[in-house]
Amino acid sequence: MIGQAGGGTVRRRSFRPGVERVEPRQLLANFLVTRTADAGPGTLRQAILEANANPGPDFIEFNLPTSTSPSLDVPAPGFDPRTQTWRILLQSPLPTITDQVTIDGFSQADVPVAFRYPDDTDEPTLFQTVPNSVPARDGNNAQIRVIIDGSGIDRGAFPQPVGFVLDSSHSDLRGFIIDGFATGVLVPRRENIGNRIQGNSIGGHFLYPVDLTTGDPLPAPGNVAFTGVGISGDAVVLYGTNTTFGGFNPQENNTVTLASGRGVWLTPGSEGNQLFGNQIGVIGPSTNGLYVQAGNGQEGVLIESAPGQLSSSHAIGGPVSGSGNVISANQGDGIRLVGEGATRNRIEGNFIGAAPGGGYIFGTGDPGNRGDGVFLDNAPSNRIGAQDENRRNVISANEGVGVRLAGPTASGNILAGNFIGLTSGGNAALSNAAEGVRIESPASANTVGGGNVISANLRGISIVGPEATGNLIADNFIGSDAAGLGDLGNAFEGVRIDNAPRNSVVGDGNGSQLLSGNNVGLALIGSSASGTLVAGNFVGTDTSGSFELNNSLQGILLSDAPDNTIGGTSTASRNLISSNHWGVELVGEGTTGNLVQGNIIGTDLSQQVPFSNEIDGILIRLGASRNTIGGDSPEAGNVVAFSRRDGVRLEDASIENAILTNSIYDNAGLGIHLVPPSSGTGPNLLRPAPTIDRVRSSVGFTNIVGSLQSVPSTVFRIQFFANPTLDPSGFGEGRRYLGETTATTNADGLATFAADVPGAVNPGEFVTATATDPLGNTSEFSRGVAEELGTVQFAMTEFSVDEAGGQATIVVTRVGGSGGQATVMYATQGGTATPGVDYTPVMGTLTFDVGVNVQTFTVPILADDLGEAAETVGLILSDPAGGATLGTPATATLRIIDDDQPGLVSFSMTTFEAGEQAGQAIITVVRSAGGGSVSVPYFTGSGTAVPGVDYVPVSGILTFGPGQTVQTFAVPLLPTPSSKESPVVGLFLGDPSGGAELGTPSSAILQIVNLDVPQITSLSATADRRGILRIVLGFDRDMIPSRAEDLRNYGYSVQVPGHNRRIGTRQDLLIPLSSVRYDAATRTVTLTTRRPIRPLSSVLVQVNQVTDVPGAGVGVADEQGTLLDGNYDGLPGGSYAQVFRSPRPTPTLPSPFSGRLGLLRAGRLGVGRPRSS
Repeated sequence: MIGQAGGGTVRRRSFRPGVERVEPRQLLANFLVTRTADAGPGTLRQAILEANANPGPDFIEFNLPTSTSPSLDVPAPGFDPRTQTWRILLQSPLPTITDQVTIDGFSQADVPVAFRYPDDTDEPTLFQTVPNSVPARDGNNAQIRVIIDGSGIDRGAFPQPVGFVLDSSHSDLRGFIIDGFATGVLVPRRENIGNRIQGNSIGGHFLYPVDLTTGDPLPAPGNVAFTGVGISGDAVVLYGTNTTFGGFNPQENNTVTLASGRGVWLTPGSEGNQLFGNQIGVIGPSTNGLYVQAGNGQEGVLIESAPGQLSSSHAIGGPVSGSGNVISANQGDGIRLVGEGATRNRIEGNFIGAAPGGGYIFGTGDPGNRGDGVFLDNAPSNRIGAQDENRRNVISANEGVGVRLAGPTASGNILAGNFIGLTSGGNAALSNAAEGVRIESPASANTVGGGNVISANLRGISIVGPEATGNLIADNFIGSDAAGLGDLGNAFEGVRIDNAPRNSVVGDGNGSQLLSGNNVGLALIGSSASGTLVAGNFVGTDTSGSFELNNSLQGILLSDAPDNTIGGTSTASRNLISSNHWGVELVGEGTTGNLVQGNIIGTDLSQQVPFSNEIDGILIRLGASRNTIGGDSPEAGNVVAFSRRDGVRLEDASIENAILTNSIYDNAGLGIHLVPPSSGTGPNLLRPAPTIDRVRSSVGFTNIVGSLQSVPSTVFRIQFFANPTLDPSGFGEGRRYLGETTATTNADGLATFAADVPGAVNPGEFVTATATDPLGNTSEFSRGVAEELGTVQFAMTEFSVDEAGGQATIVVTRVGGSGGQATVMYATQGGTATPGVDYTPVMGTLTFDVGVNVQTFTVPILADDLGEAAETVGLILSDPAGGATLGTPATATLRIIDDDQPGLVSFSMTTFEAGEQAGQAIITVVRSAGGGSVSVPYFTGSGTAVPGVDYVPVSGILTFGPGQTVQTFAVPLLPTPSSKESPVVGLFLGDPSGGAELGTPSSAILQIVNLDVPQITSLSATADRRGILRIVLGFDRDMIPSRAEDLRNYGYSVQVPGHNRRIGTRQDLLIPLSSVRYDAATRTVTLTTRRPIRPLSSVLVQVNQVTDVPGAGVGVADEQGTLLDGNYDGLPGGSYAQVFRSPRPTPTLPSPFSGRLGLLRAGRLGVGRPRSS
């Protein structure tokens, strides 16, 4: 035969009757229970009566026989050989215990006792009581032998029988199965202090059946049977003080199951009671490895106060090994605290809703409580868990909320270090059916954090209602596993704040709080969800910020929620919002006054690795207005990068959203996108972006010149940004903030600016700008413009100096741009002159600051008395750096002229060139030596240019002083817009005086380059059957396609009369265009209207140049970049306007309109001359 596991049944030992062993004890009065009868000598009832009558501590022990027959094979009354237990079946309640006593059920069979089963031919079977040896959170394998059964009590006579009433202090009750009562154990008064209730099974219980033939345990799993009548009311009711229910040692653990009421009720007036190491609602696993869900009918534990009566300072579990309870499978809440007097209680180290072992076994059903895991119902200043793994509660699998806080006095509570929705390992889901944590109005000033892991629930945390205020959510992992790496997201929001004001959701900015792996990371919903601080969180990444752990939809959602702060200006307050569908979404007309600043959106924590938000970094739509993205300082700016659509996207009538000082870069779409609506007000009123004309930088600052065409008489805030590359759209983004200025538009809506901003532009960077009006309407980014760096080179190929001049001044120029600081090395090298004899060799560096185009260096000349021919010195430039490259000529010659020679006089070149728009041409005359004073006459003469039409004739005398070798004169130029030719002017020198002679060339020409501007030569229009117009504009040359098609410069507009039925007035209606297409083969642009136009209506077509500055990169222009001559004045720029009658819906017009019909000038209609197609 096999012995019972854990020491239950022992076989094949020699059985010898002996005297019971004596244990070391205090000198107590001992009362012995020897019979299972209800009353009389040797019964439990009699022992209690005698102990009550004997003042002082007493001890009640058990020595119930298995059999009274000599052969030990006939069961004694009350003994069940199948379960090896003794049942005391009461007919009436036991006496109330009124004096200190220890009632020890474990004393029954604490040493092996014998019973002879049929197969015991030689020796009887031995068995004994086995206290539990497993911590409550892992199971209970106690084999308790004494059953106190109240099922036989007449309920008519005794309607509410109690198993044991401990109306005493310092009494111990242990080692019993207590079943069949209305209440299992009652401590009735606050004055009952220090009682201990340990090692009992109250209500349902395990029995360990054996084979009635052999006495051997039945095969597993039948070797353990769960049974019991249960408790018809509350299993344990404690009015007392400092009662210990359970204990740290496994043998002290109680089980409480099958009560129709509460498992344990800590009543009003009770204080300082401890519940350690108990199983409440479940029991096991025992020796067969199985646990049983046998939940109590209401709460597992109820802590209840009443007016004027506290129920406080209780400990439900604790940090000591073995002190944690399992409170699961109950029909109500796991633990409920009720009333403002239920305060200063500690709930630590428990499994609440989880099965023993910290999870559950497939096939055993949901172990959770049917209500909430923990419900703080008007209960203040309690602590649930702590940032210590030994104090951690696992609050999971409940059918309600993990932890619910409700009521006006539910304040000052702290939830810390718990696993809510996970198994005890923190790496698998064990979901609560509703939220992990729910704070309901008017509960306020509670703290959720730090160290909670709240995952795999319906929602992580909800704060609901207008009086749920001042709550703090800090330093939790919400949506991840316990390591902050795995995705165990909550089904909906990680945190949902629903019409609850002035709450905080904060981490340390370095991964202490995650809102990741959920459907939505954080949602602020409703008009009362205001004043929320959301700072220092990682939203969509793991705890290191180095791996993606995305929320499925928004990282942060604000829906009709006003006046909240997302982020801040310090490292600790930044949020990392990356790898979500949208980073941040602001939606609804009620979403106003929010501040989104200092966040990292779309990268990892280092800002080096793309963690793209799958659509937009920030989306503002459906009328969300008056919000601020960024702020006044660089620290307030957000990083918004790598979005797969736009960085910041605004839709619908979402106006007055200020987008300031951010770092926006590498987004697939636009950095800022104001999406034009099909009708109505556009986002941020579709404020246009500035135009940057010129960028010049130096050390520590940048000079930026540009303009803005927008609403009139308004002060705009212009911010500038540098970008290492140009956005494919050409409109740029804004990676690095440079600085800002203000610009005020005039009555026509035009403002110009020339700003020195403190940020320097690096070589190759592009500068963009935004414009923000006083109400906060920020534009998109402007086109990116690179600074004009230019080239550095010698001013001429040959310089000359008189040897008596002492030094030669060498001129180095920068052309093609003066942006940025540039440097270049110079040196003398080679030539026929002798270093140290004819000149002193030099070398050095020239520096061109921003805006500086000319620099010089000197070569010392050494005079001698020798008559000699001119000698030469080689000059060289090298190693340009900064804002320029090396141009031509990079080498030159310095000619040293004997100071006694007057030299030869000539033009510096044979052909001079100047554009007519320059106003004048500068002509240079040089002489080859510097001896004495020399004069030479000059004059203009014959050529194809017409005097008085193309230029003003000039003549005069140039005088060269001693040592002077260069002189100039000017030829005034006259504009001739109608001319397309480039005429020439003859230039001539007369005979010089002072001994000089004419050199070569003594005559030259000046070529006047007339400006050739593109113009529109034709217009035609057709209408389809719906009245949609296709308007075709013809150009006289090839145009740049991207600029000919660019609607975003407001390049084209189509208008029809308004209510006054007159075209060209302020009441005109703007017809939106659906497309603009340039056909290079025909040199035409086709404009297609989005809306139909009534046949024979007046239609005004305009081409509006946003700038008249050539080289600005905007406006309709030809392949040389020359702007369209819209008003036919022969100069680039100017608006083109034509009026025509909309055609009837036919495939084509019989004869297309030609010429400038109805040219609009200064608000009046006129007729211009026709032009051929």
